[in-house]
Amino acid sequence: MKTFANNLIPFSPTHPGELLKEEIEFRQLSQRKLASQMGVSYSVLNEILNSKRSVNVEFALRIEAAMGLEADMLINMQSRYNLQTARKDKTFMEKLNEVRKISAII
Repeated sequence: MKTFANNLIPFSPTHPGELLKEEIEFRQLSQRKLASQMGVSYSVLNEILNSKRSVNVEFALRIEAAMGLEADMLINMQSRYNLQTARKDKTFMEKLNEVRKISAII
């Protein structure tokens, strides 16, 4: 049985980069040094931290190796962020409604 609390959708989805940025600041790490240690460019890390780029599996595994944060958690956060963002896209949702109408006829 689902409860009401389980059906709540956050007002604004949380990009995993937001969590990473807070963790990096808390640990007082240099973004440039961390990027170098992870083997990624500074711009890639910075774009993720500023929610301008998605976290992929390879990046999540690099974070796991460098900082001990679970890759699964970051990938799940990214998936939830992507789903919530897509559901807020009115144009996309209109297209899905059209697909539902067509599928209902079949």
